Amino acid sequence: MSENPIIPFPNHYGSSSQAFSLPRHAEPLDHEIAAKDRWHPKITIYRLLVLSLGIVLGTVKACITYNGEAVMSTTMEWISGVVVSLRYAGATWAKILLLQHLFFSLMIVLKSCGDSLRCASIPKPKYRSDERIHMLSSSQRPPVTIYRILVSATVTVLGLAKLTCAYMGMSTAASAVDWVFAVLVSTSLYLLGLYENNASGSLAFIFRTDHSELVGSILLTTLSLIAYGTGIAACTSWFLFTFQLLVGFEQIMISIGSTQDMGLPVFFGSLFDYAAILLTGVVLLLLAIPAIPLSLFFIYRIGLQLSLLRRASLFMGRKFWVWYKSSPRSFHPLATRILTYGMFSSSFAPAFLQLN
Repeated sequence: MSENPIIPFPNHYGSSSQAFSLPRHAEPLDHEIAAKDRWHPKITIYRLLVLSLGIVLGTVKACITYNGEAVMSTTMEWISGVVVSLRYAGATWAKILLLQHLFFSLMIVLKSCGDSLRCASIPKPKYRSDERIHMLSSSQRPPVTIYRILVSATVTVLGLAKLTCAYMGMSTAASAVDWVFAVLVSTSLYLLGLYENNASGSLAFIFRTDHSELVGSILLTTLSLIAYGTGIAACTSWFLFTFQLLVGFEQIMISIGSTQDMGLPVFFGSLFDYAAILLTGVVLLLLAIPAIPLSLFFIYRIGLQLSLLRRASLFMGRKFWVWYKSSPRSFHPLATRILTYGMFSSSFAPAFLQLN
């Protein structure tokens, strides 16, 4: 029996019939399946302009700053920060207004790349470039993804590093940080951000998974620890200061009384010093008063965490009880004896250790 099915084909001009074989569909090859799963962003003129201008202007600004030309450096920063940004914004509005034939045309770049690859005898890569459709979300806030956390953290860290170098007088280090951020980091983050709208579902844990609850809990715990530590420091400072004030109160009064015989200016000077000490104590008290509700709030957060542990312990206890009830009856007396002997020995263990 042949592999292909034989289907009779009727002959309307005679009694005989012909038969033809239905060809089998060829299974897709491995590289074709990989090409369908592979996704890369579109290469457009707008994206090439963003990458090239960012690299060129950042490098030129770094070279001018290294040579000590502050006016030209400020001019380049103004060009890159104002003029180019407005051009990018205008191109984005042109895309919104469906005028994408000028800057957002894909065929010109792809055709030139395909021709150059064909001339060099290099096979043209096969991949997908279709972008996913954004669905309307009912959430009032944008999702907190790993990519957005990475961008925010990178901008914050490098900005603080440049600020620190600038205030410490290290202009060369500040220029180096500026170039690293403007060229290397910004280009890498921009290229990574082009994969955010991929339709293949790859890198979903970076671009689509919402980590808002985790980030919120981490921030709340960090702020609670900072507030609790500040409250403890303020309360401790106030109590120590008050203790020292009460201990040295008698000596202060003696010194004030001794200055009465020296005249009014010396007496008022000592009295002013004592008032300044009391004012410092009041300020520390005002700092310690807000620490009390902050401490209570931190204790409340600890109680919430302990409630989670209590729920987990209750869940494990229920599971153990179900397992104990479902176990054979002959096992129950043995388990009871083991628990009884364990509790009995643990109660006498401290006394035994003290005797030894």
